[in-house]
Amino acid sequence: MSASTATLPMLIIDTASKNTWIGFINSDQTTTWESSEDEASYALFNCLRDLQAQGIDWKNARSIAFNQGPGSMLGIRTAIMAIRTWTNAKTLPENTQLFTYNSLALASELPEASTANLIISDARRKSWNAFFPQEETPRTKLLSNEELESQEGNILILEEFTQWTKTSAELHPLSYNPSIAFEKPSAIKHLQPIEIPIPLILRESEYQKWVPRFSTTGGADQ
Repeated sequence: MSASTATLPMLIIDTASKNTWIGFINSDQTTTWESSEDEASYALFNCLRDLQAQGIDWKNARSIAFNQGPGSMLGIRTAIMAIRTWTNAKTLPENTQLFTYNSLALASELPEASTANLIISDARRKSWNAFFPQEETPRTKLLSNEELESQEGNILILEEFTQWTKTSAELHPLSYNPSIAFEKPSAIKHLQPIEIPIPLILRESEYQKWVPRFSTTGGADQ
């Protein structure tokens, strides 16, 4: 299965930024979007309700595409929870296809990103999620703050994504709007089939799992 074989109607769920975006692509390829600035756990279901009020039965979707990240982990996990619940409850048609996409890669389809050498979002710990749209095979990787500051060209930072790290790199804001990005036919190339919805992980946890052990001197190790 590939993105080019995705079956319509398609439900699009994007909860990775400060705004929640829900889109529905009908069988005739007309698209309806709803968005909300509310917290994702409320906004997701309110937007679905608003689609329903317009006569769009999102439960008839034959495929789902969701933003896997980078972005708000709370928002992304809210979307994943909803998809898993619908799957287990058989809310959606049998054999509904599932796709994921990368927020930075999708942002490269925005008109303002046409000359970008790098599209980034903050990854905390003095590092950045970075997408290189001009490479022959575009990729997303982690950059340290020092690596970012050594980059040349037009660097865009997603405006609706939280920024913690201070940097001397020259950054230009890019407003993240998936409803505009998906207007381009080429946006479909960013959809990747996935069997089980999971968030995008660019950095493995650096925290060691605590394992309880008994001390030979009596008492448990701390």
